[in-house]
Amino acid sequence: MQQAKTQLSVYEHIDFGGGRIETRRCYVESNLGLYNDLSDWPSCQSVIMVEAACRQ
Repeated sequence: MQQAKTQLSVYEHIDFGGGRIETRRCYVESNLGLYNDLSDWPSCQSVIMVEAACRQ
């Protein structure tokens, strides 16, 4: 999965509030030809994944 994530568009946000460091990444895939079954979502234009990590 790590190799696949490096090929996607990504936005990262780091928050230092509340005594902890919170990192969020949002990956976006617009090449829907990679997915076999999106027939339930005919208007879908992209698929996203949100990854979050928290350190104190």
